[in-house]
Amino acid sequence: MKGQFLVHITVLAIAFCAVPCSLVRGSSPVSTGQQTPPAEELERVAEEIAKDFNEQTADLARKKPDEITKGLDDKAKVEFENPVVGAADSYTFVKAWGEAPKGWDFKEPGAVALDSSGNVFVADTGNHRIEKFDSSGKLLTKWGSKGSGDGEFLRPSGIAVDSSGILYVADAESHRIQRFDSSGKLLTKWGSKGSGSGQFEGLWGMAVDSHGNLYVADTWNNRIQKFDSCGKFLVQWGSVGQGDGEFNGPSGVAVDSFGNVLVADINNHRIQKFDSSGHFLSKWGSQGSGDGQLDSPWGIAVDSSGNLYVADSGQSRIIQKFDSSGKFLSKWDSPGFNPYQFRLRSASGIAVDSSENVFVPDIQSNSIVKFDSSGKFLAQWGLRGSGDGQFWDPMGIAADSSGNVFVADTRNRRIQEFDSSGKLLTKWGSQGSNDGELNLPYDIAVDSLAGQASGNIFVADSGNHRIQKLDSSGRFLTKWGSEGSGDGQFSTPWGIEVGASGNVFVADAGNNRIQKFDSSGKFLTRWGSEGSGDGEFSTPVGIGLDSSGNVFVADLGNSRIQKFDSSGRFLTTWGSTGSGEGEFSSPCDIAVDSRGDVYVVELRNHRIQKFRPRGHAEANGPTRQ
Repeated sequence: MKGQFLVHITVLAIAFCAVPCSLVRGSSPVSTGQQTPPAEELERVAEEIAKDFNEQTADLARKKPDEITKGLDDKAKVEFENPVVGAADSYTFVKAWGEAPKGWDFKEPGAVALDSSGNVFVADTGNHRIEKFDSSGKLLTKWGSKGSGDGEFLRPSGIAVDSSGILYVADAESHRIQRFDSSGKLLTKWGSKGSGSGQFEGLWGMAVDSHGNLYVADTWNNRIQKFDSCGKFLVQWGSVGQGDGEFNGPSGVAVDSFGNVLVADINNHRIQKFDSSGHFLSKWGSQGSGDGQLDSPWGIAVDSSGNLYVADSGQSRIIQKFDSSGKFLSKWDSPGFNPYQFRLRSASGIAVDSSENVFVPDIQSNSIVKFDSSGKFLAQWGLRGSGDGQFWDPMGIAADSSGNVFVADTRNRRIQEFDSSGKLLTKWGSQGSNDGELNLPYDIAVDSLAGQASGNIFVADSGNHRIQKLDSSGRFLTKWGSEGSGDGQFSTPWGIEVGASGNVFVADAGNNRIQKFDSSGKFLTRWGSEGSGDGEFSTPVGIGLDSSGNVFVADLGNSRIQKFDSSGRFLTTWGSTGSGEGEFSSPCDIAVDSRGDVYVVELRNHRIQKFRPRGHAEANGPTRQ
């Protein structure tokens, strides 16, 4: 049972952790001599996104989770009273989901290990610390801070616990091992940067055998080093290459009950098995997506029966399982295991269908996550890429009256349509500024006029500062808008919704206003200006409508929701900056279900909050009409 739990916790850590991009896709660690932080890929994506934005709103476009409102936080500190009008227009908090439990505020967790009592130790790499939890996930203690002194860390990336509860931490950028007791008291340390015995270059995975010996993946030196429990060097093996006993970026290490050492050889896309002295025994795996093939295997764990679990990080599947001889047994595809039942990572939009299922695009994992209205996880699909059903920073989402889901696949400059289970139905769009072409589509809305099962589609073509209208098959119908601040012009149009009468509401983020049009694009009215007062905005990005035509706006920079009637008359507001119930941090989209319940997705709090009209437990009429 303990072995199974170890595997489960290991999967969680890998699911929440980005793989260093310099260790995969054929790049050789020897050629660089430096370790690439796991966050670099996310930062690179954020910078690319920002470059595609208009200069006026570039800072608002950064999708690095803890940076999206950098520069707006002073404005966001303004506090607002909860609903200021009558009870009929007040909203009460119902529940929240998606956020991490208390103490789970990790930043790039790189490794986990369990002691004999079932306590879980996490190498919280980006926060430069170690956290200890009991088996239920309750935080017990934590220690460490950024630095190179005793008990300090520079991106701890590996962790192992021996049978006595002694903890070993791979302090990656300090090129050393630190040894602690179970309370975090430092016992000893060893190692320095280099290629000699007991020196390291980018150490990652570690494992302890039944005798207390420690095996370390010395990644950039392409070798395994073995030490006794006090840090005395015993033996080493490996060099760069593809032959038996050679490595190209060894990352994960595990020891089975016989003392054999298994190594995830990441850039050779294979597993190698050795005895405790480093003598080569066997190997399996080759690059590919078939059963038993591997693509950048990263993490590795062994259960009490000798079965091996491999985190196949380059594929959409999370885990492959092998017996002790390397025979493929089974796999866990990503639709079968989802960290979203524990935490959302970078949710960017939200939609509710007629059955009150909630759909959320997650830009960090490039997937769509589906919940029921109570927050129960139902399904997930997608991974990063440009193929069918793959995404690159999906930011907007809508559902039609038939339950089909439309996704604004932002960086791929296209729209993809799925049924409610995630099966791809069709796709359209390519990069450009001509009719039907797209440049950073941020949001999407679907009407259902004249009894159509799937109506016309409206796209906030943000990079082109316009709205495009298409029929249900993606055929171009009309467009309107250009860059500017006049009526019918836009500065990064972000959120979009269509009312029951066919009127189109657009969150004109860069101009800090809402614009309203008829279904053909004729300008009707607008409201809003920059500020923190009632009816003023600081980057309105999300928009939702209820069955009465009232307009809800996610006022990102002011950390609040504002409600208006369909003509733009202010009705109420709620929210302030924070992480408590009814507080927000980067509210980026909003949706209203058929009962009038309001769902708000927050980028920085990694969660969804649900609110209900006070005194109106039930409301009539459909949403997203």
